[in-house]
Order: sequence, then C-alpha cells, then structure tokens
Amino acid sequence: MLKPNKQVQIDFIIDRLKLGYDRGKILSKFVKKWHMSDRSFDRLLKQAKTEYSVLQRRLKKVKNDLDLQDGIEQHKKLIADANERKEILTKILRGQIPLNKPMVVDGLIQTVEVVPDWMDRKNAIAELNKMEGDYAETALRIKGDKENPLFTPAGQLTDDQFQQLLKSAREFKTSRGK
Repeated sequence: MLKPNKQVQIDFIIDRLKLGYDRGKILSKFVKKWHMSDRSFDRLLKQAKTEYSVLQRRLKKVKNDLDLQDGIEQHKKLIADANERKEILTKILRGQIPLNKPMVVDGLIQTVEVVPDWMDRKNAIAELNKMEGDYAETALRIKGDKENPLFTPAGQLTDDQFQQLLKSAREFKTSRGK
C-alpha cells in the first residue's frame, strides 16, 4: 500500500499519460509541483504506467462487452418477432401485401408485383397453423408420447413389446384354429 502522497503523485502522472504526454513533459510539470529527483520520478512513472495499462485493459474489456451487447441488440432488431411474422402472414393470407414473383415477360425473367394467389394464401394459413401449434394435437395422436408410443419403427421393439406381440399372434392363431 502506498502512502497517500505517493498515490496522489501516481494519479498525477496517470492523468498526464491519459493526455498523451511523454516522459519529459510529465517530468517538467511533476518537478514544478513536487521537488523530487529523476530517479524517484522514474520509479513513480513505472508504477503509474503499470496502473495505467491495467486501467486501459479494464476499459477495453468494458468497451468490448458494451459493443457485444450493442451488437446483440442490433441483431435482435433485425429479426422479426413472432407477432410481426404472424402479422405479415395474415396480410398475405388476406391479400393485403403484394408479392414479387418471377415471370417471363418478352422472353426475359422479371420479377412482377402480384396479389397473393390461392397457393400463397394456403401456405400462409399453414405456416400460421404451425406457429400457433394447431398441428400438435394431430401429431400426438399419430406418435403417442415417449412413455406410450403408438408407432415403433421396425427393429426397435422392446422385449415387453415383443412378448406382447408374440402373445397376440398366438391368441390370434388359436382363435382361428377353433
């Protein structure tokens, strides 16, 4: 721990380093304020440069963190949120947003602004249904759940499922044989 006076002197040097002063300019101002030898000043200058570089690294890290956060926020602004996507799909479904479609005009492919046709509207409805989860119930009825799958791919029967299948086959065989 430095004496308070030494810390004041180091802070004085750091302030001049921040302003971009070189050793000679700092020394002349320092000697006017504190009557001290060059050797003592150089020791303090070395300490001040160390503290200044630590301070610079901290500031650089904070700046990089702020730049990263700003970049993330800017990126988030570029991505449409779910409500905005739903609004656009709804406008397509209602024919309120003209779409650009490639068409052959005079032998050249050009994009022409057109009102959404039936397929565009149907696709918008399907996409909205997916976003709202309207197909989830149907998918659950087809797949079942993890504990009770309704469909198991071939070659992936558990031992219990195989025993149950074998038992059902035997019962079927005996019921037909009678």
